Amino acid sequence: MYGNEREEEQKLRFIAWLLCYGMGIVLILGLLSLLLLVFTRRHKKLPSVPECRRLDPQAPQVHIALPAVVDFVVDEV
Repeated sequence: MYGNEREEEQKLRFIAWLLCYGMGIVLILGLLSLLLLVFTRRHKKLPSVPECRRLDPQAPQVHIALPAVVDFVVDEV
């Protein structure tokens, strides 16, 4: 009887250990990928919108609808 409880306790400890170390590894990999993203963006300048238009004159216009949303919210309040 006691052997079965001990075996179950060992299983639970193993699962807890696996979860803790797994989450730690995921957290470390996430931070490393974030640092990699920051440093690659800093060294490689991304083209701005006018530069993209010069590269592809047939590209569609991109309009930001935020001012219309702000006007609607202000009018409603």
